[in-house]
Amino acid sequence: MRQAMLLAVAYAANIGGTGSLIGTPPNLILQAEYAKLFQQDDVSFLSWMAYNIPPMLMCTMLAWLYIQRKVAMLMPRGSEEAIRERVKLELLRRYHQLGPMTRFHQSAVLALMSFMILLWLTQNPRFVPGWSSLFPYGKHILSSVPAVLVSILLFVVPKEPKRGLQSKGLLTWEEASVKIHWGTIFIICGGMTLAEASKDSGLSAVLVLKMRALNAMPSFLVVGVLCFFASMLTEVTSNTAITAIMLPIIFEMAVALEVHPLYFAIPVVIACSFSFMLPAATPPNAIVYEMGNFKIRDMAAPGFAMNMVCVAVELIAIHTLGPLVFGLHNFPAWATLNKNATGSRAD
Repeated sequence: MRQAMLLAVAYAANIGGTGSLIGTPPNLILQAEYAKLFQQDDVSFLSWMAYNIPPMLMCTMLAWLYIQRKVAMLMPRGSEEAIRERVKLELLRRYHQLGPMTRFHQSAVLALMSFMILLWLTQNPRFVPGWSSLFPYGKHILSSVPAVLVSILLFVVPKEPKRGLQSKGLLTWEEASVKIHWGTIFIICGGMTLAEASKDSGLSAVLVLKMRALNAMPSFLVVGVLCFFASMLTEVTSNTAITAIMLPIIFEMAVALEVHPLYFAIPVVIACSFSFMLPAATPPNAIVYEMGNFKIRDMAAPGFAMNMVCVAVELIAIHTLGPLVFGLHNFPAWATLNKNATGSRAD
């Protein structure tokens, strides 16, 4: 039962990261590289959630059903009620230990987080003009602007308003310098640098030429192969690094095959988060592996099944929700402009 609950946490953490742009670094790398290469703003906070929330919920539900079935097979008959009651009491005890949210700084941080999410959702909703359209060069405003604004406000808004200027901010540099996960920031920046180097050096174009055999396959088979390859590869290396290396290749392959770049890019990037088999695949996997005293086979067998199920759900989503949200049916005219650049780098 303990191992099943830990697996549920790991699966939910990996799947949940696909639901929003800030959920996991590969999502941010996709948005940045797509905007930089094609000068398009299709991938916004709102459009990403509109597309990815439904398959995220479906994958979470399937993970729950799968774990429930595994638990039911292992649990002795007649013990369900007793275990359920113990779990309920433990959850209630931990919940009451949190106490009420009565302090100003707790409410202020919650309000600023809500404000940041609201700015992301309303920046460029596409079906109505967003707040970015109020500025002369609003189309150049990136999704990082709301995050930077709220970060500044965390340092400016007083933690204890009654003390006025004598009060510290909600966040101080002493706290930020110690508690911010700087390694994550360096990983994201390093991934973007790796993607840029792969593109500018011509490596991605050369690899596209080496993968000409895929040209004879239908597009839906190509995206399926790429998703499976990405999901397996991220079991043994960083999903950020794999995303950074594969994205330039995928974009150039899409242009060469005259399909919408996002038709290949989105499912492959999402598949990079479907790493459930090995402890080294993702931080959640590593944490539950240590806490649950797992053996490799305890994670690998159910993890492989989850990999396949989630990739299948994503492939269904890109052919159903994808055209509705991103208009993937047609090869866009702006992508044609990149054909000559692709050919010159390959030469």
